[in-house]
Amino acid sequence: MADLEKQPHLDPQPGQGLLGWLGRQVGHVRNAIRTQVDGQVLLRHRQVKQKPHPTRPLLLRRTIIDEVVRRKPVEKNSTSEEKAD
Repeated sequence: MADLEKQPHLDPQPGQGLLGWLGRQVGHVRNAIRTQVDGQVLLRHRQVKQKPHPTRPLLLRRTIIDEVVRRKPVEKNSTSEEKAD
């Protein structure tokens, strides 16, 4: 019991609420946009859907791009094989 009282109270980590979740989602999307695709694109299907906004003079557009990418095979380092022997 005495050990539990000596431990300081740990505050919950920041970002556990709604804004933290939203920040993580933005971070995931940002990372995905910055990531370079290494490999050969085998198939690319682009689909664009447009629809006028029901109450405002706006055009809503959704663009969906599906890609199938063959990644380059990872080559093993010869120096790591020599160290293992």
